[in-house]
Amino acid sequence: MLGSRLDGGASKLDVRRRYGRRMVGLGVFVAFSLSIGATTAGASGGGDGCNPGRTDNYLTYNFDGVTQSSPSDSGGLQADILNYSPFVYNTSGDDTSEWVMLVSTSTYNYTQIGWDEAVGSARYTFVEWGLNNGNGGFADEYFTADSINSVSDYKDNWDPSSEYYHFYDGGTLKWTEGLAWSSPNQAQIYNETHTQASQEPGGSSNENYMYGGEFYYPSGGSGSWHTLAADTYSSAPSWAKESPTSGPTSSYDTWDSACTY
Repeated sequence: MLGSRLDGGASKLDVRRRYGRRMVGLGVFVAFSLSIGATTAGASGGGDGCNPGRTDNYLTYNFDGVTQSSPSDSGGLQADILNYSPFVYNTSGDDTSEWVMLVSTSTYNYTQIGWDEAVGSARYTFVEWGLNNGNGGFADEYFTADSINSVSDYKDNWDPSSEYYHFYDGGTLKWTEGLAWSSPNQAQIYNETHTQASQEPGGSSNENYMYGGEFYYPSGGSGSWHTLAADTYSSAPSWAKESPTSGPTSSYDTWDSACTY
């Protein structure tokens, strides 16, 4: 793999370890974590969020969001996402995130960019790529987080001629990675938590949101950007709310039924 940092951001952080994505409907990533503290509740930053008061059931993957497959190989995915600051329960150095992701459904390759919040209000913009085939192979890069409650245009682009992925945040190229693997053909935009003790991003009076979703296909110079027409996820836990409740859609709102803000 060949990667290059383009914005002067921090190097890979060794203070914590992200969990490999579990792609919705595709399989489980075998990953490991670096424990950072006792299994107690940790505060979130920015004034968003609340402790939902649910018991810890780590490691259980919870999602809310949308998925769309392209009629051919895809060249990119982008969306405007609120940088919400949820309550994150302190268990094994856990985190909560929201991201745009390109997936190859034939080989389970994936690439993604978005925001991440760990215990103790540690926030980052992150880039991740890996194989969701049970082998646990993935890598992360971390960057200074965008401001809480700002909106960022996160974009994941694939160039089939060079076999490079390009990751953008607000139009700024954050990272490039050469990956000679199968072309992507699916878009996923999701919130992700790993225990029900953490808050689903959003509250009933302060919803988290994504809008302006666009999906590029076919890949290469003959393709173009299309308004996302994604299906909303139907298997979220009962406390993880999403609107609209069914697709197709290019936007969504999410919130935790236990929280107002």
